[in-house]
Amino acid sequence: MSSPEPQHASLPAALREIASRLESAGHPAWLAGESLTRVLLGETPPAWELATTASVDDCLALFGNPVPTQPNRGVVTVPA
Repeated sequence: MSSPEPQHASLPAALREIASRLESAGHPAWLAGESLTRVLLGETPPAWELATTASVDDCLALFGNPVPTQPNRGVVTVPA
């Protein structure tokens, strides 16, 4: 059984912008967690998660409105 191919165009524009901003600053970004699983299953996730090499401080500097949700675990929420 073959898996559906994830389509970049189906990712929300805000998520693509966040990933682009991270990558422009030298921090790769990957779709992660439940959002990756849902996309691979052909579903739309209820929330989007990116993994990146950027630190919490990097994210706070890159985005105007981030919320350090779990800073001790490196989790930052960027409202879209």
